[in-house]
Amino acid sequence: MDSSSEEAFDRFTKLAALILEIPVSLVSLVDKDRQYFKSYYGLPEPWASQQQTPLSHSFCQYVVASHEPLIVTDAREEAWLANNLAIPDLGVIAYLGFPLEVEGQALGSFCAIDDKPRVWSEREIRIMKELAQFVTTEIALRMEVTERQKAEKQLRESEERFRTLANQAPIMIWQADTHGDSTFHNATWYTFTGLSEQESLGLGWMTAIHPDDHAEASMLWLQSLEQRLPYHTEFRLYRADGFYHAVVAHGSSYTDPSGNFLGYIGTLLDISEQKALEQQREAFMSMVTHELKAPLTAMKGNIQLAQRRLTSLLADASVLDSQQQKLISQAMSMLTRGVENLNDQTRLINDLLDLSRARADKLNFTLAPCDLVSLVQRTVHDQQAIHPLRVINFTLPPFPSVMVLADAQRTRQVLSNYLINAFKYSPPEQPVQIGMSVEAGVARVWVQDNGLGLTEEHKAHIWERFYQTHEVASYTRGTPGLGLGLHICKVLIHGQDGEVGVESVKGHGSTFWFTLPLINRDNQVSGLN
Repeated sequence: MDSSSEEAFDRFTKLAALILEIPVSLVSLVDKDRQYFKSYYGLPEPWASQQQTPLSHSFCQYVVASHEPLIVTDAREEAWLANNLAIPDLGVIAYLGFPLEVEGQALGSFCAIDDKPRVWSEREIRIMKELAQFVTTEIALRMEVTERQKAEKQLRESEERFRTLANQAPIMIWQADTHGDSTFHNATWYTFTGLSEQESLGLGWMTAIHPDDHAEASMLWLQSLEQRLPYHTEFRLYRADGFYHAVVAHGSSYTDPSGNFLGYIGTLLDISEQKALEQQREAFMSMVTHELKAPLTAMKGNIQLAQRRLTSLLADASVLDSQQQKLISQAMSMLTRGVENLNDQTRLINDLLDLSRARADKLNFTLAPCDLVSLVQRTVHDQQAIHPLRVINFTLPPFPSVMVLADAQRTRQVLSNYLINAFKYSPPEQPVQIGMSVEAGVARVWVQDNGLGLTEEHKAHIWERFYQTHEVASYTRGTPGLGLGLHICKVLIHGQDGEVGVESVKGHGSTFWFTLPLINRDNQVSGLN
């Protein structure tokens, strides 16, 4: 409220005094316990020097309270004003005041004062009203300027705090304007790249990107900027040591309090050491799994050879007594369980190999035209032979073949995994259902069990690496899995432009499905219709 006098307001008070031929004119701003004179003309001492009075000496307070003009001919004759100290101390007898309102808030009064009784004419009232509007405009302009200056100051202080914190951060931090031009890089950036500030600002920072990564990084940046979406990518960035390092870039748009787009703030994180460790781990995993797979394959071959010889021996019952036949049958049973365990181990090793290849981006797919109906039938036949006591019901589609573009071996691997899980997590006396449908240009295959089903939490995480539902009971013996099977199924189907999913209600079984794109979508869908 308190501020120095200004010529613009002084002109209005002087003009009012001259036109109306009055001794005193005021621009008065009122708060809870005083009135402050932003401008005054003819105000007697000591009030002129103090530039304020308590509300006990104020008529303007009534204008503010009512939001209405106050017109007084002789204050001494008004019972509600007779005790106001403005009458004896300031000589206020006649008063004409208009509220100064900004955005519905009455801040004070623009008033004319006479030290003798006065009947204010219509012309004088109209003049004071017009002048009050001009004064209100001046106040509003100054308030707007003050708020803008305050906001600018807060923004500058915020920017200074941000830059101070950013320069202490161990990761690279950047800022860009609405056009995508870089406006700030923190100290870590300059240390990492060796570039100067002049070389980094604007689009200069992109010169540090590896030439082979530059086009894609630039395209993604422009797309994010155009749609104001988060920016996320990986590329190789030149480091001051003369080598390119893998970095991951993140960026998000930011706005002012009014929601106006101001640009982007983001980070760059050096992940070269992490990449190197991942490559070493994947190479080690690949080597170990290969080394494990070779002896298991040999063991399985020897067991199967022993099974064939014992089967031949049992076929010639004349040379064996009953005790020998019983012992051989027991041995055959143990060998069968041994083969099952070896198959479990081989499946785990294959999962590790597939995971290693997928993470190293070396998982190859041989996509070719494939009859999905025939593929499912062969897979069901193979699993039925391995699990002769389980019932598998296959609901055929309404046409003899469904041609998809797929890797037959990888697709059979997925379906086998779905079936093995269905056997594992559903009662042995309950059948497992397999179905197929054609919809929206894709073929959909599903496997339904009658197990205990999945919770919402399980469904949210079931496709993640190493995720296991320990509390779901297994109905089969064998080596526990690693929680990789379904994750690998997802990788294998996504690699063929398909999708995976699960539908399940706790206590009512689960249905796992996958889709693959049809080769001739229009023909097959019309054939279905």
